[in-house]
Amino acid sequence: MRLMEELEDNRKVIVVFDFDGTIISRDSLRDFLSYTFGRTAFLLRLPLILILKLAALTGIMTTRRAKEHLLSSFMKGMTYTRFQEACRQYALRIPSLAYPEALQEIKNHLELGRQVLIISASIADWIRPWAETVGISRVEGSELEIENGRLTGRLSTPNCKGKEKVNRLFALFPDRERYVLYAYGDSPGDKALLAVADYPVYKPAWRKAKHPLFPLSRIEKGLFCLFFLVYGWIGYRMLFLTELIDVQNGGAGSYLGYDNLFHLKTNGGSFDVSHPFFSVLHIAKYIVTKPFTLLLGEKARAVICLLSMNILVSAGLTMLYRYMKRIVGIQAKRAALLTLFTGSFFTTVV
Repeated sequence: MRLMEELEDNRKVIVVFDFDGTIISRDSLRDFLSYTFGRTAFLLRLPLILILKLAALTGIMTTRRAKEHLLSSFMKGMTYTRFQEACRQYALRIPSLAYPEALQEIKNHLELGRQVLIISASIADWIRPWAETVGISRVEGSELEIENGRLTGRLSTPNCKGKEKVNRLFALFPDRERYVLYAYGDSPGDKALLAVADYPVYKPAWRKAKHPLFPLSRIEKGLFCLFFLVYGWIGYRMLFLTELIDVQNGGAGSYLGYDNLFHLKTNGGSFDVSHPFFSVLHIAKYIVTKPFTLLLGEKARAVICLLSMNILVSAGLTMLYRYMKRIVGIQAKRAALLTLFTGSFFTTVV
């Protein structure tokens, strides 16, 4: 229906996308700073970030001033050449953050011959290198001030948010009656732009689609299931084939440098169940296992304990595979073999 209307209308079609939260799933300002300067530098400035965020939300400080303070703390004095290189490097990261449905929507508009641009409150420099790779030739955003080839940490333009987005659009395409306008946005800062669009799309449907926070490959899923089943079988045999008769709470003891979560007494002798991460589960032990213990007896407590351990160990070994393959760069088969070899040294009961 829209296509037919446009064909009858015979006007040029302009498509405007917001960037943060519309094309990608997060705030690119914080992500760029963390990616470029490192998580340690970002975490050290986290108190400042929270204070600036609160000041902007309460109106104590304008959003522009808060953004400038944040940018200055990271980039003041940085050469523009180095900044441009950082932007090109960040462009390689953006595909992993983008909604696949958003990329398809952009592609669909371009294939129909429409002019697509991005208008964002983020710094335009770190969006442009990526935008060119998907066929978007125009990006409008907040611009950084440069003096003597170095960043000052201040903005050279108004913060591209709210009414400023409309100003940027009309500066490029002033005669509003001569084109059809599509606009995509996800926040209150986009509403002024959406209000002037013929076809506004607020919080596109793809934002509601489920995207795994921690997507796993088939091999990673297979490794996790394999380790979980193997260690579960070992735990099952130790629980039931040794005729477990009693389970006592060992409290926070010391066993090979670990905190004991449970002390088990069986016909085959006494042993401890422990794991480096179990110290964080002491509170959960009382909250989660107590009802099962009352309903099903003491053996249920041990089952929950061993199940938790299996999940932790299996997940840890799966992450070891991911680290060797994606960070170290080892081939998938070799990484899987090394992970299996490492897993052969683990037992669910120490």
